[in-house]
Formats: sequence, C-alpha cells, structure tokens
Amino acid sequence: MESRRVAYNFPVKPVTDGSLFYLTDASNQMIRVFSNSGDISKIIADGARPVPENIKHIKVNVGIPGWVAVDDNGNVYIQKRSPDSDEKNKNPVTENEIPEHPENAGPARLSTREFVPSTIVILDDSDILLGEMGEDGLNTEKFQTIYRMDAGDDNTLFVNHLYKGEKTLSIYKNGNLSHRIKSFNPADEKELNKYYTDIEDIVPHPEKKFAIASVIFRNKKNFDFQYRKVYHIDYETGNYEEIAWLDEPDDHFGWIREDGGFYLLHADEDGSRIKFRIYSNTGEHINNLQITLTGLRASWRETYLTLDGKFYSSRIYKNRFEFYEWQ
Repeated sequence: MESRRVAYNFPVKPVTDGSLFYLTDASNQMIRVFSNSGDISKIIADGARPVPENIKHIKVNVGIPGWVAVDDNGNVYIQKRSPDSDEKNKNPVTENEIPEHPENAGPARLSTREFVPSTIVILDDSDILLGEMGEDGLNTEKFQTIYRMDAGDDNTLFVNHLYKGEKTLSIYKNGNLSHRIKSFNPADEKELNKYYTDIEDIVPHPEKKFAIASVIFRNKKNFDFQYRKVYHIDYETGNYEEIAWLDEPDDHFGWIREDGGFYLLHADEDGSRIKFRIYSNTGEHINNLQITLTGLRASWRETYLTLDGKFYSSRIYKNRFEFYEWQ
C-alpha cells in the first residue's frame, strides 16, 4: 500500500502507468504529472497557463480535463471538455431508460440530462500531440457524455459513453473507431413486457476481444430491482452469452477479471469495508476479497479497479491527497 502527497485539486480519477501519476486539475485546466517519488515531473496545459520555470510544461490545450488513460506504449488520452458554457446541451434519454411513471424512479431518474461535449486529446510517449478524437474517431463529432475511459494493449482505447441516447462501449485503435457495442438489450419478449432493462456497466477485456455487460431488470410497476444478468459480448460479431443470473439488490457490478470472470461489489452500511465477490467466467462464485478503510471514513473517496487487475483507493486526509494500491 502506497500513498502520494498532492497539494492540489482532487482529480476525477488518479491514473498511473506504474512510474508516473496523472492527476487532473479542472479548475486550472491542466494535468499534473508526478513521479514515483511524489515530485512533479511535468504539467500538461495550454501556453497561457502559468507554470513554474523549473517544471516541464507540455503546451497542449486540454480544456477542462476529465478522464485520463495511459496505454502500454506511453500514449496519454485526455478528455477535453470545452470551457464554453454555450456548448452545454440537453439530450433526451431513450424511452427504455425511463419508467412510464418517473415519479416512482427516484430523483436520479430524469427525462433529460445535461452534458458538455468533449473530445479526447492524444499525446505520444514523447508528449507530442497526435490529434483529437470524437465519437467516431479522429477529427469527428464530439462525444456527448463520457462515463469512463480505459486504455488497453497496442494503442487501444475503450470509451464508455452516451451515443445516440444509449449507453455504449466504443473501441478505438490508433485513434480510429474499431468496434462499437451499442443498443444492447438481451431481454426476451416476456421480460420486455414486465421489466425495464438498465445497463449497469460494460467493461472490456484489455487483451481479448470481448466485454462483460451487467444488465439490471427492474419491475415496470414500481421500478424495483428484480435481478441482474451478466453477459460476455464478442465485440467483433456482437454475439453474446449469459454467464450469470443474480438476485442480490445490494450488490453492484464491480469489474472484469483477467480470466473472463467478474467482481461484484458490496459495501458495509457505514462504508468502512468493501467486499468483492469473485465470480468465474462461467458465473460461479469462487471466493471473496475485502478491503478495510481505516480511520476517518469520510476521508476516503473512491475505490476502483483497473484493466490490468490492480485495486486502488484515493483519500483526502490532513490537507493532502493520498493514492493507495491494495495488494
């Protein structure tokens, strides 16, 4: 377990390639890059941003930075959101996402959602700008909403985003669109009559050409959780296979496993312990892992996994930002 001291704004999600740590600073429209020793290695920001003379300044406009991903070749992908409030729009969600009586869905289920369009800036391992991606690849229309970005092997980037009103996983290679998982709704006719389907997450395997999707089935009458199904999806053919049927409402889909299995996540009521239920690639529950967040619970922010199978947590404690790896 390691911690890194950072005296700056809290980032969207800390990212590391094993030797450098990338932290977003949306307020100052820059990315601060730290070495293993905790010292600032460089700052990525446009030429108008003030940067101390002793720190390397990579002069690239990253707008209001959001998600960051780094691949095995050292390419850096940065979500660039426009600081222009004029670009804020409202996008209607699909009919399937909203129950017939939205008052039963709770305050988080709204008929519209706001978003700020964004592109993805690509830098190579020498900090040279390679271009900007939109939702269909290099130099195309901006993304509506990006939920998450993850980098895989061989210049591959996976982007979870809203595409034409649907939660979608797009796969890019060298900045060009390779495959896209969209309009995924595996419910049969009987289920469609009784349930709404809600895609909880779609997570790609970093090396193999499939993803795992978790889909929640909700009662149309009251929008209550009924059960969850987990699927393997071949993103080259679009074929899918159900691997698990689960009915525990207090669990949440966690992440994909290297062997093609997956984790479900369950947090204690006070949030001080997080249990990861481990499932095989055939949906068999095989083991559990537990992380205990010691000390002041409110100081801990998020715990998450990466495509290479590592567990991280972030924390703000005693006026410093800490980044932990669990082993």
